[in-house]
Amino acid sequence: MRKKGFTLIEALLSLSIIAILSSLLVANYKVSDNYSSLLNFQTSLTSDLETIKWKAVNSEYYNNQLPIYWSIYLEKGSSSYQVFADLDGDFIVDSNETDSYFGAKQYSSSNNSINKISLSDEVVVSFSTTSGFPVFYNNIALSTSTADLIVELKNNESNMAKLIISNSFGLNDSDDCSCSDSVKYCCSFCSVGSSCVAY
Repeated sequence: MRKKGFTLIEALLSLSIIAILSSLLVANYKVSDNYSSLLNFQTSLTSDLETIKWKAVNSEYYNNQLPIYWSIYLEKGSSSYQVFADLDGDFIVDSNETDSYFGAKQYSSSNNSINKISLSDEVVVSFSTTSGFPVFYNNIALSTSTADLIVELKNNESNMAKLIISNSFGLNDSDDCSCSDSVKYCCSFCSVGSSCVAY
C-alpha cells in the first residue's frame, strides 16, 4: 500500500512558488509605499502654499506682529521645507520667525527630496500681507515675472517624481511629470529627446 504525502521535489517546488510570490508582494508593497510617501510630500507642500497665501490675504498675525510676507523656503536636494513668517521682509528664515505655535511649520520627508526648482536651486515663495500676491525670491533678486515656479519632488529610492506649480497670480497646482506625455512637464530624469514639455 502506497503512503500519501509530498515528495521532496513537490515540497521544494511549492516552497519556490511561495518564495517567488512573496518577493513579488514585497516589491509591490515597496513601490506602493514609495508612491504614497511621495504623494504625501506633494500634498503637504501644495496645502502649505495655499495656507500661506490665505494667511497673507487675511493679514494673519504671527506672535502679535503682522509679517511683511508669509513664506516657504525651498532648497534643491533637501528633504524638508520651512514655512515661516517673514517679519522683516528679508526673505531669510530667522529663528524668531519659525515658531510653530504662531503658525510656522517645518516639514520633513524621510525618503523624498526636492529634486529640481525651475527658477533657482534655492527659492523663497512669499505672499505679501499687503497685496496677497506672491513673489519668488532666489537669493539674488525678486521675480515677479509671469513664469511659473515649478518644483519637482522625487522619491529617492525609485524613478518617481511629482510636481508643484505656482504662478504669479498665486494659483497653486500639483501634477505628475512624465517622459512620454506630450502635454506634461518632463521629469528631470527623462532622457534627451523625450516627448514631454521641458521646463
